[in-house]
Amino acid sequence: MNKKILKTICASLAVAAAGLTTSANAAVITGLTLGDTSTDTVYVGSDPTLKSVADSFGITIGGNPINTTTDQTQWQAFTVTGGAANVTFEYLGSSASYNNQLGVAYAPLSNPTNFSYLHAFTNNIDAVGTSATVTVAEDSIFGFYVNVNSGSEQFFSINDLNDDNKGSLVTDHFLIFDTDQGLLVGLEDIRYNKDTGKLGDQDYNDVIFNVKVSGVPEPASAALLLIGGAMLLGRNRKKRPQH
Repeated sequence: MNKKILKTICASLAVAAAGLTTSANAAVITGLTLGDTSTDTVYVGSDPTLKSVADSFGITIGGNPINTTTDQTQWQAFTVTGGAANVTFEYLGSSASYNNQLGVAYAPLSNPTNFSYLHAFTNNIDAVGTSATVTVAEDSIFGFYVNVNSGSEQFFSINDLNDDNKGSLVTDHFLIFDTDQGLLVGLEDIRYNKDTGKLGDQDYNDVIFNVKVSGVPEPASAALLLIGGAMLLGRNRKKRPQH
Protein backbone atom coordinates (compact mmCIF):
# COMPACT_ATOMS: atom_id res chain seq x y z
CA MET A 1 0.00 0.00 0.00
CA ASN A 2 2.85 2.40 0.79
CA LYS A 3 4.14 2.06 -2.78
CA LYS A 4 0.69 2.96 -4.11
CA ILE A 5 0.52 6.04 -1.89
CA LEU A 6 4.01 7.12 -2.89
CA LYS A 7 3.23 6.71 -6.59
CA THR A 8 -0.04 8.66 -6.27
CA ILE A 9 1.54 11.51 -4.32
CA CYS A 10 4.57 11.80 -6.60
CA ALA A 11 2.34 11.83 -9.69
CA SER A 12 0.20 14.57 -8.17
CA LEU A 13 3.21 16.67 -7.26
CA ALA A 14 4.61 16.34 -10.77
CA VAL A 15 1.66 18.20 -12.28
CA ALA A 16 -0.13 21.41 -11.33
CA ALA A 17 -2.24 20.74 -8.24
CA ALA A 18 -5.97 21.25 -8.50
CA GLY A 19 -7.41 23.87 -6.22
CA LEU A 20 -6.00 25.75 -3.28
CA THR A 21 -2.68 27.51 -3.52
CA THR A 22 -2.00 30.12 -0.88
CA SER A 23 1.15 31.98 0.06
CA ALA A 24 1.96 33.76 3.30
CA ASN A 25 5.29 34.71 4.81
CA ALA A 26 7.09 32.73 2.05
CA ALA A 27 5.27 29.46 2.80
CA VAL A 28 3.10 28.09 -0.03
CA ILE A 29 0.25 25.73 0.84
CA THR A 30 -1.23 23.74 -2.05
CA GLY A 31 -4.30 21.48 -2.04
CA LEU A 32 -4.05 18.05 -3.70
CA THR A 33 -6.87 15.79 -4.89
CA LEU A 34 -4.46 12.84 -5.35
CA GLY A 35 -6.57 11.64 -8.26
CA ASP A 36 -9.94 11.78 -6.48
CA THR A 37 -12.52 13.44 -8.72
CA SER A 38 -15.78 11.83 -7.58
CA THR A 39 -18.41 13.64 -5.52
CA ASP A 40 -19.69 11.92 -2.38
CA THR A 41 -23.33 11.72 -1.38
CA VAL A 42 -24.02 13.46 1.93
CA TYR A 43 -27.05 11.88 3.60
CA VAL A 44 -29.08 13.90 6.09
CA GLY A 45 -28.72 12.29 9.50
CA SER A 46 -29.04 13.34 13.10
CA ASP A 47 -28.56 16.90 14.28
CA PRO A 48 -26.44 18.88 14.02
CA THR A 49 -26.06 18.29 10.28
CA LEU A 50 -23.04 19.41 8.29
CA LYS A 51 -25.20 22.01 6.56
CA SER A 52 -26.79 23.35 9.75
CA VAL A 53 -23.40 23.77 11.45
CA ALA A 54 -21.99 25.61 8.45
CA ASP A 55 -25.01 27.91 8.37
CA SER A 56 -25.01 28.55 12.13
CA PHE A 57 -21.38 29.68 12.00
CA GLY A 58 -22.03 31.86 8.94
CA ILE A 59 -19.71 29.80 6.74
CA THR A 60 -20.04 30.75 3.08
CA ILE A 61 -18.41 30.27 -0.30
CA GLY A 62 -18.28 33.43 -2.38
CA GLY A 63 -20.76 34.94 0.06
CA ASN A 64 -23.30 32.15 -0.50
CA PRO A 65 -24.34 29.32 1.86
CA ILE A 66 -22.45 26.11 1.16
CA ASN A 67 -23.90 23.29 -0.92
CA THR A 68 -22.60 20.07 0.65
CA THR A 69 -22.63 18.27 -2.70
CA THR A 70 -21.52 20.70 -5.39
CA ASP A 71 -18.99 22.58 -3.24
CA GLN A 72 -16.85 19.55 -2.36
CA THR A 73 -13.18 20.07 -3.27
CA GLN A 74 -12.08 16.39 -3.25
CA TRP A 75 -8.83 17.54 -1.63
CA GLN A 76 -7.15 14.81 0.35
CA ALA A 77 -3.90 16.48 1.35
CA PHE A 78 -1.83 19.65 1.23
CA THR A 79 1.82 20.44 0.60
CA VAL A 80 3.80 23.05 2.51
CA THR A 81 6.83 24.51 0.71
CA GLY A 82 8.96 27.61 1.14
CA GLY A 83 8.50 27.70 4.91
CA ALA A 84 6.66 26.06 7.81
CA ALA A 85 2.90 26.45 8.23
CA ASN A 86 0.56 26.83 11.18
CA VAL A 87 -2.60 24.75 10.95
CA THR A 88 -5.32 26.14 13.24
CA PHE A 89 -8.35 24.01 14.10
CA GLU A 90 -11.68 25.24 15.44
CA TYR A 91 -14.08 22.57 16.69
CA LEU A 92 -17.58 23.44 15.41
CA GLY A 93 -19.83 20.53 16.33
CA SER A 94 -20.38 16.78 16.56
CA SER A 95 -23.14 14.17 16.46
CA ALA A 96 -20.82 11.30 17.41
CA SER A 97 -21.03 9.53 20.76
CA TYR A 98 -17.43 8.37 20.24
CA ASN A 99 -14.55 10.42 21.64
CA ASN A 100 -12.64 11.02 18.40
CA GLN A 101 -9.10 12.40 18.52
CA LEU A 102 -8.38 14.62 15.50
CA GLY A 103 -5.32 16.34 14.14
CA VAL A 104 -2.72 16.48 11.39
CA ALA A 105 -0.78 13.59 9.84
CA TYR A 106 2.30 14.88 8.03
CA ALA A 107 5.36 13.49 6.26
CA PRO A 108 8.40 14.97 4.52
CA LEU A 109 8.04 15.32 0.76
CA SER A 110 11.29 13.35 0.47
CA ASN A 111 9.56 10.38 2.13
CA PRO A 112 5.80 10.94 1.82
CA THR A 113 4.77 7.72 3.55
CA ASN A 114 6.62 8.25 6.85
CA PHE A 115 3.85 10.04 8.75
CA SER A 116 3.96 11.72 12.14
CA TYR A 117 0.93 12.93 14.08
CA LEU A 118 -0.03 16.20 15.77
CA HIS A 119 -3.15 16.06 17.95
CA ALA A 120 -5.46 19.10 17.88
CA PHE A 121 -8.68 18.30 19.78
CA THR A 122 -11.07 15.56 20.91
CA ASN A 123 -14.83 15.91 20.47
CA ASN A 124 -17.02 15.36 23.57
CA ILE A 125 -14.00 16.21 25.72
CA ASP A 126 -13.03 19.59 24.29
CA ALA A 127 -15.83 22.12 24.12
CA VAL A 128 -17.35 23.32 20.86
CA GLY A 129 -15.42 26.45 19.90
CA THR A 130 -12.09 25.03 21.08
CA SER A 131 -9.17 26.20 18.93
CA ALA A 132 -5.76 24.58 18.61
CA THR A 133 -2.76 25.28 16.38
CA VAL A 134 -0.14 22.76 15.24
CA THR A 135 2.91 23.53 13.09
CA VAL A 136 3.85 21.55 9.98
CA ALA A 137 7.47 21.69 8.86
CA GLU A 138 8.61 23.09 5.52
CA ASP A 139 8.60 20.74 2.51
CA SER A 140 5.94 18.46 3.95
CA ILE A 141 2.70 16.87 2.87
CA PHE A 142 -0.12 16.76 5.40
CA GLY A 143 -3.69 15.62 5.77
CA PHE A 144 -6.13 15.05 8.60
CA TYR A 145 -6.50 11.95 10.76
CA VAL A 146 -8.94 10.65 13.35
CA ASN A 147 -8.43 8.08 16.06
CA VAL A 148 -11.97 6.76 16.36
CA ASN A 149 -13.29 6.11 19.86
CA SER A 150 -9.88 7.05 21.30
CA GLY A 151 -8.01 4.58 19.12
CA SER A 152 -10.22 1.61 18.13
CA GLU A 153 -9.77 2.56 14.46
CA GLN A 154 -7.90 5.21 12.49
CA PHE A 155 -8.94 6.98 9.30
CA PHE A 156 -7.28 9.64 7.14
CA SER A 157 -8.22 12.31 4.61
CA ILE A 158 -5.63 10.60 2.36
CA ASN A 159 -7.82 7.76 1.13
CA ASP A 160 -5.04 5.30 0.31
CA LEU A 161 -4.12 5.21 4.00
CA ASN A 162 -7.56 3.83 4.90
CA ASP A 163 -7.81 0.06 5.12
CA ASP A 164 -11.41 0.13 3.82
CA ASN A 165 -10.22 1.91 0.65
CA LYS A 166 -9.73 -1.13 -1.61
CA GLY A 167 -9.66 -1.76 -5.34
CA SER A 168 -12.05 0.59 -7.11
CA LEU A 169 -13.74 1.52 -3.82
CA VAL A 170 -12.97 5.10 -2.74
CA THR A 171 -13.68 5.88 0.90
CA ASP A 172 -13.72 9.60 1.68
CA HIS A 173 -13.91 9.77 5.47
CA PHE A 174 -13.21 13.52 5.35
CA LEU A 175 -15.02 16.02 3.13
CA ILE A 176 -13.21 19.34 2.68
CA PHE A 177 -14.80 22.60 1.54
CA ASP A 178 -12.81 25.71 0.60
CA THR A 179 -14.87 28.49 2.21
CA ASP A 180 -14.58 32.21 2.79
CA GLN A 181 -13.71 31.41 6.42
CA GLY A 182 -11.12 28.68 5.81
CA LEU A 183 -11.44 24.94 5.23
CA LEU A 184 -14.66 23.40 6.50
CA VAL A 185 -14.17 19.69 7.20
CA GLY A 186 -16.83 17.05 7.89
CA LEU A 187 -15.91 13.59 9.22
CA GLU A 188 -17.56 10.19 8.84
CA ASP A 189 -16.07 7.99 11.57
CA ILE A 190 -17.48 4.55 10.63
CA ARG A 191 -15.94 2.30 8.00
CA TYR A 192 -17.55 1.31 4.70
CA ASN A 193 -20.43 -1.18 4.98
CA LYS A 194 -20.82 -3.31 1.85
CA ASP A 195 -24.42 -4.16 2.76
CA THR A 196 -25.57 -0.52 2.83
CA GLY A 197 -23.00 0.85 0.36
CA LYS A 198 -22.22 3.69 2.78
CA LEU A 199 -19.55 4.86 5.16
CA GLY A 200 -21.56 4.42 8.36
CA ASP A 201 -24.58 6.67 7.86
CA GLN A 202 -22.45 8.92 5.62
CA ASP A 203 -23.79 12.22 6.93
CA TYR A 204 -20.31 13.66 7.60
CA ASN A 205 -21.40 15.28 10.83
CA ASP A 206 -19.67 12.96 13.30
CA VAL A 207 -17.16 15.75 13.87
CA ILE A 208 -17.18 19.09 12.06
CA PHE A 209 -14.33 21.57 12.24
CA ASN A 210 -12.81 24.56 10.52
CA VAL A 211 -9.15 24.83 9.55
CA LYS A 212 -7.03 27.85 8.67
CA VAL A 213 -3.53 27.39 7.27
CA SER A 214 -0.97 30.18 7.30
CA GLY A 215 2.76 30.56 6.86
CA VAL A 216 4.88 30.79 10.01
CA PRO A 217 6.46 34.28 10.11
CA GLU A 218 10.10 34.24 9.06
CA PRO A 219 12.59 35.23 11.79
CA ALA A 220 13.33 38.53 10.09
CA SER A 221 9.63 39.38 9.80
CA ALA A 222 9.04 38.43 13.43
CA ALA A 223 11.94 40.61 14.53
CA LEU A 224 10.55 43.59 12.61
CA LEU A 225 7.18 43.09 14.28
CA LEU A 226 8.87 43.07 17.70
CA ILE A 227 10.92 46.17 16.91
CA GLY A 228 7.85 47.98 15.65
CA GLY A 229 5.92 47.03 18.77
CA ALA A 230 8.76 48.21 21.02
CA MET A 231 8.95 51.55 19.19
CA LEU A 232 5.23 52.11 19.63
CA LEU A 233 5.44 51.16 23.29
CA GLY A 234 8.33 53.58 23.84
CA ARG A 235 6.45 56.31 22.03
CA ASN A 236 3.41 55.85 24.21
CA ARG A 237 5.55 56.03 27.33
CA LYS A 238 7.05 59.45 26.50
CA LYS A 239 6.07 62.07 29.02
CA ARG A 240 3.56 64.57 27.86
CA PRO A 241 4.69 68.22 27.85
CA GLN A 242 4.02 70.03 31.08
CA HIS A 243 1.62 72.92 30.82
